[in-house]
Amino acid sequence: MANRSRILDSKPVKMTASVQKELAQQLNRTEDEAAKYRMLFADSEVRKLVVEMHAVFQDCCKVSKTEGKLSTDAALELSRSYRSVLLATAQSSDRGRDQYIREFALWTLFEIMFLRKGDTAITVDLVEWASQCFLFVNEAVNRFAQESEDIASPSDAAFWKAVVCSLLGCRFETCANLLKQCQSDHAVRLLIEYLDKLEFLPLWLNDDLKSEKFTQWQENLRRDIRAKQFDVNPNIQFIVHMLVGEEETLCRMADQLTSEWWHMMPFYVLVKNATASFNALGPLADECIALSQTRQAKLADDQTDPFLSIFHVSDLTFLENIFANPWMSVHLVDLLLNTGSEFSAPLADLRDFLLIDYGSCLTNYSGLWEIGVEYLVECAEEGRKQADKLMQQLSIEDELMAEKIYRIATEYCLKDTIKCLVKSMSDKHIGSKEWASALGWALRTDESKLIDGIVLKIIWAATDKEISMFEIFDQLEDAICYCPSLHFLYNYYFYLKSLHKGDANKASKVLFDLIISPEVPPSFHETLFAHLRMMLSDEIQINTTRSRLMQLNNFLFRYKSDHRQLLNEDQLSMIKSLSTVLSNRLKSVTENDSNEVNLAAPGRQTVKLQPHF
Repeated sequence: MANRSRILDSKPVKMTASVQKELAQQLNRTEDEAAKYRMLFADSEVRKLVVEMHAVFQDCCKVSKTEGKLSTDAALELSRSYRSVLLATAQSSDRGRDQYIREFALWTLFEIMFLRKGDTAITVDLVEWASQCFLFVNEAVNRFAQESEDIASPSDAAFWKAVVCSLLGCRFETCANLLKQCQSDHAVRLLIEYLDKLEFLPLWLNDDLKSEKFTQWQENLRRDIRAKQFDVNPNIQFIVHMLVGEEETLCRMADQLTSEWWHMMPFYVLVKNATASFNALGPLADECIALSQTRQAKLADDQTDPFLSIFHVSDLTFLENIFANPWMSVHLVDLLLNTGSEFSAPLADLRDFLLIDYGSCLTNYSGLWEIGVEYLVECAEEGRKQADKLMQQLSIEDELMAEKIYRIATEYCLKDTIKCLVKSMSDKHIGSKEWASALGWALRTDESKLIDGIVLKIIWAATDKEISMFEIFDQLEDAICYCPSLHFLYNYYFYLKSLHKGDANKASKVLFDLIISPEVPPSFHETLFAHLRMMLSDEIQINTTRSRLMQLNNFLFRYKSDHRQLLNEDQLSMIKSLSTVLSNRLKSVTENDSNEVNLAAPGRQTVKLQPHF
């Protein structure tokens, strides 16, 4: 059995400077590049694939965080989930089917080479890879089945294409069953006998003591070829020359039947070196490419074929070569890193770069910003910084989206996003005169300066009647201590609420405290003085103490003195009038009286307090 220790013992691969530079540049895309990504993520098939692969990515994160590094079984289960998404997308795709099939084949090969335990021969795994991923075999067989009659003619091109394609895909049982439908001759019957024996191929190759059985099988086939047992049927003659690895026949097949060089690889390894080790795969891949001069010339100009890089297994630089596909590389590298293999450790930086790049793409260009952010926050500090930056740039469509942004930003402690969101939503609601909603958003941050700014806007923009209906304050407790302006608005609300209920005593106590409070917003004293003048009118019956009246009178004196340069004649006149009223009320109260006294003018009939709004 082939030994896979070379992968585990291979020299750690460092991310090259060119990759670092490329990834850094990707975060600053041109408008043309941005447009390309917007178009890509606008495709419904792509969006569905992104969502489903993200679900697997979440499972991977949960398992790795709970259990540490992934076990082989866990990694394989997750890998199969990823490639099942790719296969389902390929099978349902109307437009990008070939690309998705290629990705499915690439992922499956990656799984074989880097994630499996290595307890089976690599040739057996490659045969399995062909049977799972070479969908062109199914198409050829199905096409023949749809077009054929009960018995296939030896000259039927669709039939022989199906036979050769099934052989190329290492589906020997399918090939034998097809041949049984053919007009029988000695060559066909003899080949069927040979193919039936290949059901034991995995047992032969997985057992070192039996690995020579396939070599003997080929030798027996060559003997019958030399004996001209197959000469009666040229098509069968072509097939048996394939099975013994005859070079000219393989070249014809490569040019005529395969669209990708790696479609030949499993069959080529089987017939050329069935007991190949991992070390031999790279040279065998080069030989396979050389079967077609056209493909050899193409790859000479383009050295970035990921399939070829995987087969060479000299390092993991092939991961650099699939950046053009934003969802493949990020999940491949993440899964490989979480296995904890020795060769995966140097991929940590590459994983973070890819997660940031992919998450940024989704957040910026797809509308799937929630998914994008979840990729970003998996990169610890740098990813969170990028998430914080990009979420502030989102266009908020409605309240529901704002709530989602707030929930995610709170979950991941994205403080700048919360501040930006709170300011934006508060300003939006203030502009719509939705004061309670604006205040509700303001209270979602503990940034006192930000709350101050929002509350001051509300104080100046809302009417007294509107403020009196801020029922949100009825549920607040310690939140009113966040900042002075909020504390002031909280008390002003209760003053207006008491005023609206006609409770003059309660309203006056709150108002008097408000006036002498240091929390009054700039220039708002004029509004409070207007309320005080109403409270001190002869018709309003309120109870207070001499000390409180003296506090108010002293405050008015200081206020007038401190703000004389800023007050106009009307304002000075109001303060003078209030001082006169307070002085008159003080004269009616004995000097040592600390009890509450009624401030209604003697002999005047009092009336129920009526708010001015």
